[in-house]
Amino acid sequence: MPATDQEITAAVPYTGGDAADTGRNASVEEDTETFDGLLFTAKHWYKEDEEHARKWKRNTKEDYDFVAGHQWSDEDKELLREQLRPEVTFNRIEPVIQSVIGIEINNRREVEYIPRSAGDEQPDEVLTAAAEWARDQCDAEDEESDAFFDLVTCGMAWVDSRMDYEENPDGKIVLERLNPLEMLWDAASRKRNLADARRTWRVRTMPIEDARILAPGHEDEDLDASWARVTDEKTPHNADPQVAYRQDIGREDRRLSRDITLVHLQWWERETYYRVSVNGEMAELSEDQYRIVAKRALTATQLGLMPPMQAARMVRKIYKQALIGSVVLSITPGAWDAGFSWECLTGKRDHNAGTWYGLVRGMKDPQRWANKWLSQTMHILNSNAKGGWMAERGAFDDDRQAEDSIARADRITWMKPGAIGAQRITAKQPPPLPDSLWQLLNYAISSIRDVSGINVELLGMREADQPAALEDARKQAGMNILASVFDALRRYRKRQGRIMLYFILTYLSDGRLIRIVGDDGAKYVPLIRQPGLVEYDVIVDDEATSPNQKEKVWQTLMQMMPILGQSLDASDWAILFQYSPLPASVVEKWQQKIQNDQQQQQPIQQQMQQLQMAVADTKAQLQAAQAQLAQAQAAKAGSEIGQQQQDNRQEPTADAQYDYMADVHRTQTEADTARLRIAAELQAKRERTAADMRMTARKSAIDAATRIHDTHIRAASQLADAAIDARGDVEAARINARARNNVRNDDARSR
Repeated sequence: MPATDQEITAAVPYTGGDAADTGRNASVEEDTETFDGLLFTAKHWYKEDEEHARKWKRNTKEDYDFVAGHQWSDEDKELLREQLRPEVTFNRIEPVIQSVIGIEINNRREVEYIPRSAGDEQPDEVLTAAAEWARDQCDAEDEESDAFFDLVTCGMAWVDSRMDYEENPDGKIVLERLNPLEMLWDAASRKRNLADARRTWRVRTMPIEDARILAPGHEDEDLDASWARVTDEKTPHNADPQVAYRQDIGREDRRLSRDITLVHLQWWERETYYRVSVNGEMAELSEDQYRIVAKRALTATQLGLMPPMQAARMVRKIYKQALIGSVVLSITPGAWDAGFSWECLTGKRDHNAGTWYGLVRGMKDPQRWANKWLSQTMHILNSNAKGGWMAERGAFDDDRQAEDSIARADRITWMKPGAIGAQRITAKQPPPLPDSLWQLLNYAISSIRDVSGINVELLGMREADQPAALEDARKQAGMNILASVFDALRRYRKRQGRIMLYFILTYLSDGRLIRIVGDDGAKYVPLIRQPGLVEYDVIVDDEATSPNQKEKVWQTLMQMMPILGQSLDASDWAILFQYSPLPASVVEKWQQKIQNDQQQQQPIQQQMQQLQMAVADTKAQLQAAQAQLAQAQAAKAGSEIGQQQQDNRQEPTADAQYDYMADVHRTQTEADTARLRIAAELQAKRERTAADMRMTARKSAIDAATRIHDTHIRAASQLADAAIDARGDVEAARINARARNNVRNDDARSR
């Protein structure tokens, strides 16, 4: 009996995904499969997310105004004008923000890709260089620094990673900083960098000409998402004017150039699939495919044709994106398969509000009160700079002329005779400034730094003389307060490195040439995708080109130089020069010179190794010859003792024959020895002459090495001569012994 779909599905265990997370918007049935359903769902999502971010956007606009020096509200400005008070702004927030931005610029990081494989961990130079090359092509460092300014200012920053085909038809990777005021995010997201966000938005106001390019083939009235335009700070304009728009506006008027609102939505959905094991092989099947395969496999199992099929029910995230105007214009897969193309950086968490804020939020009140108290002080000084005058009636010749001239230094005030002596006129004493006013003003100014955690050492404004160690410790303490901000930046770099890797492997691995700078200098290699599926770990490391990093490394090397100086060779110096604070052009020329010297010295080093091997072989031959000589001498001594009587009875003809054969062998041996000696001396002379010619242009160290080599050569020649002489003596002893044996044998046969 064939199994039903319910039986098949119930028999499969569920793995992955939290079911509770799928129901947080259960009040509205979400339909993202059809265009109409997605439009309805998107409007509901937008209402939730826009209400959540409305107050944050209002505060963000104020944060940007404070950094730019616009620190008086419209109400305060009107009140100051009515009271004839000056609008004084001493912007102390901007230097604090710029100091933090400078820390990021001077301590940039780089990303390395390390393949997951057994063995030593070595970064993939091609992929790492390709990522660096792609970032350099799109000025990624500058865009990320601009985004970091947003992070420090308002607590949220956004960077878009995408493929662009406008400048290069083959495509190039583009990283672009996005305006935080254009962005919205999932109201339920609480993790840093919005890691748990289910959706993100970008609501842009753009010319309709640009919208036509993004969504070709649609009517102009379909491009404007008027439901997403915020008309005031309380409620969005949630009307649908399509019908009235079509009725009231003619086609010609619709073609007129104007700005429209376009919504770009990215979200993810959960998709159920099955991992099936058939004959030891794994396969992934959709729900429909699994039902068909499972029925057939169950039937085959019941008939005994195959073992039971192993399967596991899994859930994965599928990323999608849509372009929405008054209607849904398009629905496409996400830019990459593991996340959104918009990467968000978050600062400090406002837990109760579920939003994020930057350093400016805490500095606004001290800056605001510092401006007000300074304006109040200047108003008091302006109003009471001169306290006025007290005079008796009749003290002046002309009271009106006295009123016009008494406060002017270039006019004479005429008085009646005796009025000055009688002191009929005296100056009013101006009221003193309250002492607490200066204390409040200084307190507000110092609080601007205190609430941000940026001390004067980080600002570079410390005037008192203090030890360098103490100043470094205080700088480190200031950096500890900013650790959460830089941690968000580091987390972004890891995720952005994964996006970059996906784009490189998917779109750029087409054989294009990229520039790689390594220990051997710069070279161009083709970027070709390697066969097989390889996973990579993304490592965020200190970038060697950041000024602060180079300075720190170089200072450390200078302290270690008395210990390491004698043990470093030229190749080590070529690596260390990368961390020197010298200009890049000087370092590159220096490294090239070291590389050329190493290439010239390589043949000499090879010859030195060959000479050392020859000396070792000669020593071995000499030892063997000495052993043979000792054995021959022992055999000769035994032969002479045992056969002394027979030697006395030998006939003169046998002695003459023996002496003749010994002389012949000795002559041949001496000739061979002479030829070997002459060849060795000629070869040694050639090598010594060639080495001398090469060494004349080298430094004193190489000259010393040459003298050592010459000594080795002479020693080798002497050892070779000794070995040849010893070998000749051994051979002569063997010939003499064989000749004597032959004579004895002849004598024995003749008898």
